[in-house]
Amino acid sequence: MTPIPSSGDSRPALCLLAAPPSPPTRQALSAAYRQPLSSVLSRLPPSSNLVIALAAPFYPLQWPSLQSLLAGLYSLIATVQATHTTSNDANVTIVLVDHERGRQYPPDRVVPFNDTTVLDLGTFASGPQCWGDVFHPSTEAGYELLSTFLKTAERFQTFLQKQLIAVPGGISLTTRPADVDVSRTQKSDSERRYRSVVLAGTFDHFHVGHKLLIHASTLLLTLPDLETNPQPASVIIGISGDALLKNKKYASELELWPARAQSVLDFLAAILSSPLSAKDQETIGDGEEVRARFCEGRILVRCVNISDVYGPTITEEDIDAIIVSAETRSGGAAVNKKRAEQGWRELELYEIDVLSPDTEDADGNDEEGNPAAPGDFSAKISSTDIRRRIAEARTQADGQKHD
Repeated sequence: MTPIPSSGDSRPALCLLAAPPSPPTRQALSAAYRQPLSSVLSRLPPSSNLVIALAAPFYPLQWPSLQSLLAGLYSLIATVQATHTTSNDANVTIVLVDHERGRQYPPDRVVPFNDTTVLDLGTFASGPQCWGDVFHPSTEAGYELLSTFLKTAERFQTFLQKQLIAVPGGISLTTRPADVDVSRTQKSDSERRYRSVVLAGTFDHFHVGHKLLIHASTLLLTLPDLETNPQPASVIIGISGDALLKNKKYASELELWPARAQSVLDFLAAILSSPLSAKDQETIGDGEEVRARFCEGRILVRCVNISDVYGPTITEEDIDAIIVSAETRSGGAAVNKKRAEQGWRELELYEIDVLSPDTEDADGNDEEGNPAAPGDFSAKISSTDIRRRIAEARTQADGQKHD
């Protein structure tokens, strides 16, 4: 499908997706969501922003299953974008929204206290974001979700009929009950959350791997009630400085540190449904740190310019947990070893899943029968590969100038 020409509308598009299949294996997620996501992405104008609101009964939050779900969805998105050249540059963000089919959100409802970073559908729909097109699968669950969303959202924004776009739905099956038992009163290890978490990375040419790492970290937070506890929850994000970048491949295409920090903050604003204003953000020192407050001051995010693999983890004792990837697992172990040497308690270690290409069938073809393109997928999840492609394009352009 030919992309719709851009009308100059800078508002993000929204795609409403109903609850995932159970169990949410990579194959099941592909069956449920590949067709609607492919349709949405093929309709977007160039350089679009798309927010995917996945609505399901997520409370109480269980970190292992939620980060695995995000990993599966971001893998699927990267694969779809790699096979749809017209939507390669779309910036896609997933937002988890708590909702159970049949639940309503009347104007006079009392919103229960929420100490997580996952909003319910009523709170999400009444947020400050003004939406462009709103996509939804043309299924019973998809229309029901759209109707519930609009009952709240239309109190704050007028939607034209042409903005509400139905796309083909996928196949969603439930073969066993969901893992979450909301009747439990005692928290399991999978439900543990913390006041302060830390993670680190280069965050160059921001991609879906970065999104998974950062989003997963926010799911570990316990947010305070500021009326009784003025101390915000804290996310410390170490962003590699010059000392850690000197041996990077295609270093000439690296983004400057302030740009990388801003990409991180912009993404957090999207997943937290908490727009960032100038008064909420401050720079400490000579670009040493950028701080931002989200969710009415309940979350403090600190983007710290780091010159070694440890960063603030060995200079600040009061941190609870660290989130790593398979690539940075050894760094997490090194941090805990150093903290133990200093007589500090070790950080709780959490590791996100690996992103991997999705294929529709056993021989590795996409839905149109074309061979999967691992190189194209890598360009969606690898900063090095992104820099390589930029460098090659620049070299080619320079060569054409001299021809």
